[in-house]
Parts: sequence; structure tokens; C-alpha cells
Amino acid sequence: MERTYINEAQKAIGGTVKVQGFIENLRNSKYMAFIVLKDITGKLQITVEKADHPELVDTIDQLTPDSVITVTGKVMENDYVKMGGVEMIPESIEVESTANALPIVRKEIAATKKKKAVERSSIDQRIDYRWIDLRTDENQLMFKAQSCFVNAMRKFLLDRNFIEIHTPKLIAAASESGSEVFKVDYFDRNAYLAQSPQFYKQMAMAAGFERIFETGPVFRAEKSYTNKHATEFSGFDLEFSYITSFKDVMKMEEELLTAGLQAVKDTYGEQIKELFGQEVIVPTTPFPVVKLADLYKALEEEFGYTVDESEKGDLTTEAERLSYDWVKKHYGHEFLFITDYSAEKRAFYHMRDENGVPQGYDLIWRGVEITTGAQREHRYEVLKKQAEEKGLAEDVKFYLEFFQYGCPPHGGFGLGIDRLTMLLLGLTCPATACNSSSSSEDEVPPHLKPETPEEPGRDYYPKADGATRLVTYNVGVFTKYISDGSYQMIADMMTEGKADLVGISELDSCTVRTGRVFQLKKFAGLMGKEWSYEYSRAMAYQGGAYGDGIASREKPVRTFAAPLPKGDGAEPRVMVVMEFEKYVFATTHLDHVSTLAQAGQVDEINKVIEREFGGSKKPVFLGGDFNARPDSPTISKLKTGWTVLTPHGASDFTHSSQAPNKCIDYILLWNGNGAKCDVVGTKIMLDFNKGDIKRASDHIPVLVDVKF
Repeated sequence: MERTYINEAQKAIGGTVKVQGFIENLRNSKYMAFIVLKDITGKLQITVEKADHPELVDTIDQLTPDSVITVTGKVMENDYVKMGGVEMIPESIEVESTANALPIVRKEIAATKKKKAVERSSIDQRIDYRWIDLRTDENQLMFKAQSCFVNAMRKFLLDRNFIEIHTPKLIAAASESGSEVFKVDYFDRNAYLAQSPQFYKQMAMAAGFERIFETGPVFRAEKSYTNKHATEFSGFDLEFSYITSFKDVMKMEEELLTAGLQAVKDTYGEQIKELFGQEVIVPTTPFPVVKLADLYKALEEEFGYTVDESEKGDLTTEAERLSYDWVKKHYGHEFLFITDYSAEKRAFYHMRDENGVPQGYDLIWRGVEITTGAQREHRYEVLKKQAEEKGLAEDVKFYLEFFQYGCPPHGGFGLGIDRLTMLLLGLTCPATACNSSSSSEDEVPPHLKPETPEEPGRDYYPKADGATRLVTYNVGVFTKYISDGSYQMIADMMTEGKADLVGISELDSCTVRTGRVFQLKKFAGLMGKEWSYEYSRAMAYQGGAYGDGIASREKPVRTFAAPLPKGDGAEPRVMVVMEFEKYVFATTHLDHVSTLAQAGQVDEINKVIEREFGGSKKPVFLGGDFNARPDSPTISKLKTGWTVLTPHGASDFTHSSQAPNKCIDYILLWNGNGAKCDVVGTKIMLDFNKGDIKRASDHIPVLVDVKF
């Protein structure tokens, strides 16, 4: 009998089929056995009444989770079975491979009345056994969704006379001069891993291919201080000829992405919503378009966001984020084309109009740049001149030759498949550090340069006797900017600041990007053995989690976490709560993209606090990064039920630490239960003897001293 995939077996009610797969779950009692079998298409419950099948008992007793088996049996309807309302009654079970006890725990196991909770294994352990970790539904869905997206785009292009090509990845010189390259030995010569297929794409245009695309690996040896970059990723690039404007390229991309998202929604939309809590939204076309200068003007008018004139030729990372809030508000759209960049910030091969404006664009999705596209300059003399302007003529001499023997007008763009997948599944955490198009990568960023602390030995933060000092601090996932020493630096800063409790935003737990460290545990350990901590993830990220936590010198009497609604924002959020003998402290990190999402999160915070502490006489404090200025609708909403304790006047800034210009970090006191306490001090923590506030994080901590 041939194998039947589980999704097809579920349709064969009353028929006998053969299925194969891994045992995902096994319950084996005295009289019954239940096996959940999983293959790449789905899951099926195998139900065995041992009295009816004594010949199977010995085999079943030897089964272990994750073993591979072949089962032949009849498919029956059973409304009580969650997996499609069907089950299989087996006639035979054959063990193909027996699994030993697994060396890792792939998911957290909740506590029961009989068993304690089991923590998920660290990312270090799971990476060591990556093939086992990949058996989870979430991990496999990532790959399925990505494959669906790419194949839908491939079909879209093939149906429009595009040719799929595969360009060399070992090349003689850098394919683009802007990024660093990986140098490799190539027999008796040097070679380089390709940064992009850009030059080869244009070679194909000069060869008369007219329409081409490629999906393949991209290598970039960039010194990146953000989590937006990777040294190796999968690219999806295309180029096509006989265009009349870069707007033709924009139209092609919006139609391509719409086709890809529609396919993913149709095939995996429900699964993505169930496993990742993310709605797959198919955008309407055309996408909104705005000139860069007009966007900066709008962001200043609506959000008070300003940048120096020298920065307005390119899109800053914060403007990138805010653009999502702006486009959602004005267009109800997730995508935004931005045009009219400075020629200084664009590649030399971008065509320019009569005013010298590059004929290209950036495409932003959910506040993250996913594409730079353009009409290319195909006229040899003009192209040569633009290369000379940037001092590249000699470096790209071989490339310029493409255009001496005839080349049609053309344009194109490239997409990062991995970034698309992250955004699609809501797994991304947009970078908060440097703009991807910043100055020389060899230059040390300003926030990494050490500064001499002022007045060594001075007590910047005296504390009254009997006071409890509460601090809130967005640590920016600790190692986002500097080395592992940031943990010790921030611990020293909090010790010097005499903190009794620290509410911390932007914490990683066992993620790849931060070295697979359980950051809160490490920080609490550096503060002292007596310190307690409570962490809760807001979302899964890079094999671990991203969320918030609290570290406290006093041992709490109760801890819990409350998920906050995502709304139309970019990321899930959470509130972590510690209850002590005399007070309660909660910390959170409100949505950074949408004020509407923030409003929903505030409503949920108020609901949880009222439910848990409405009848208590303990003061309740709320700290965190609220991503909202003092005059914002979010803070106004909070002030109806809370009192802002920390400084928040016209010049009381908590972000950024490198160039402070706004207040978004606060500690508040709840007014809902009438609890009393004395606030005896509050301060923005700018100065330290042992730490550098500009290097520790992009935020500045704030404190409140209280007496109970």
C-alpha cells in the first residue's frame, strides 16, 4: 500500500490508508493508547483499544515520543477529536526508528496539579540539536510560509515572461562598492563572496534578456550595530528592461508583493494567526507614495520629530518607524513608497532627473525598509560621470563596459527573504540604533566612544533613610551597542544609584542576536545573590524571547505577567508585575508604532490593575518605556487614572542618551485604590562614576524614592 499524507487521510473516512510520521504525543494507559502522529501536512490521532488489538500492545509499550512509525488502519469520524474530527483505528504499527529521550525541551511545559512546570531549553542547547528543535509547528510554519511567498512571486514573474537566472557567488571584485566583502582564497588568487547580483542583473539587460529574476544567497561582511542586518541572507532580485520611469518598477513590486501575500494568506493565514497571532494582510494597490522631504515635514507636524538638515537627504531609522504610524493614520496601509532621496545617499548607477534627483525609492513595510529600487542609468557617458563623482570609476571599469555596446533603459530592486518572513510573522524587532545608511562602517559610532566621567567619586544619587528606590530603564537588550561588559556596566550603575528595584524594558532571553544569554538572570546575578527577578516574554524571537522584567532586592510575595493587546501595532507587548509586602510594581513597554495600539494597551493595564489590586491598600507603581511624549494622547489617557511621578517637563528628556530630545520613560502611581505613600525624591539618572550613560543604552533611567 502506498503512503497517504495525513491531510489526505483525513478525507478518506471509512477507508483504510497507510500513514507515516513522527510521534508528537503519546498517552499509553492500561486499557487505551493515544498516539498523535505528525507529518509535513498535518496531524492525526491514532486510537488503540488494547482489548481489541492485543497484537499491538507490545509494540505500543515500546514507543517513545519522536519515534518514527508507519501505521495502517481505518479512518473514522469522531467529533471529540480536535484534529479534523477524525481518528485512525490501526491494523498494524511498524516502528521505523526509535527515539531516545530527547536532549532538549522545545517548548515550555505548564505546571499541573501533579507535575511542576518545565522550562524550555536554552538556545545554546537547542542550536546544538537544531534538527530536533525544527520539528515544532512554529519553526516548520516559518519555512512553509517563506516557501509559499517565494514560489508565489516566482510564478507571478514567470507568467510575465521573466527568466530565472543564477549568478556567480564567487567573484573577482566587489559587486557593489558600498559594503564590505568576505575575501576567500581562490587557488592562487583572491576572490570574494557576492554582496548582490546587481551587476550581473544589469549584464543580463545588456545581453538582451529583458526580464530576469534570481533568488539566492547574499553575503555582506558589514560591521552592523543594528539587528536589521545579517552577514548572510537569501535575496530575491529582479531587473527588467524598456521601462519609462522608476514608477514602472514600483508598480511591478507592489503587484509582486500583493501576489505573494495573497498566496500566503490563502494557504497559511489561519495557521499564522493561530501560532503567531499575526494577521496576514493583503494590501490594496497602488501603495501610498510620499517624497522624503514631505515625509519629514509631516513627521515634524504630527509627531514633533525633527532631524538636522544634514540628515534629511536620507531616511533615519526613527523616521522609518514613525512613517508606519503616519501611513496607517492617513492611508490605512502597511506599505509606503518614499522617493526623492539625495543623490549623495544613492548608488552611482541610479538614474537622476534634470534636477539631479535620483529616480528611485525605498519601500517601507510595517516601519521597516525592505527595498531600495530604482531606474538604472543606462547611458554610458552619464553613468561614467556619476561613478567618477563618487570616486569609483576605476573600481567599476569592468561594469561600465556593459553600457558601451548598447543597453536598453531598465530598472529593478532586491528583497531580503528573511526580513520579509520576519515581518510577515510578526517576529521582527526593528533596529533602534544606527541608520543602515550611516557613515563609514569603519568609523566608531559616537555612542561607542568612551567619555571621561565627571567628578569621580561624587554621590550623584543620595537617598533618604528608610526610602525605597524604584528605577525604570530600557536597556536596549544590553549588548545591542557594546560588548558583554554592558551587563556589568549597568549593574554597577544601578548599584551606584542605590536602586532597590529596577523595571527593565527590551530584554532578550536566549536569542541568537544577544549571544543566547538569559539577560535578566545575568543582570540580577551581577546585582547580588539576594536579588529576585521576574521575566515575561512579549514575543518569540530568534529561538528565544523578547520582553520585559523586574529585578528586586526584596523578595516578592507574588509575581505574574499580563499580555497586552497588539492592536494594529508592530509587536506584541506584556506587563510584568511584582507584589511586595508594602507595595506593587509593574513594568511594561508600550507599542512604538501606533498610538491606537497604545490606547488598547493602556485599557488592558488599567483593567488588570483594577482586577488584581482594586481592593488592596498597597500603592501600585507602573514604570517603563511608554514610547509617548508628555503631551501625547497616551500620557493624557494614563493621567486619568495615574499620577506621573518622574520629571516630564519641557527639558526633562529620557531619549536618546546620545542626543536627548524627548521624554518617553516614566514611573506612575495608581490613583484607583486610594493607597498612600510619601514620594521623597525623583530624578533622571544622567551621571555615573562607573558607567557611561551614552554607551549603556539609548535610553536614560529614571528613579523615584518612596516611603511607606
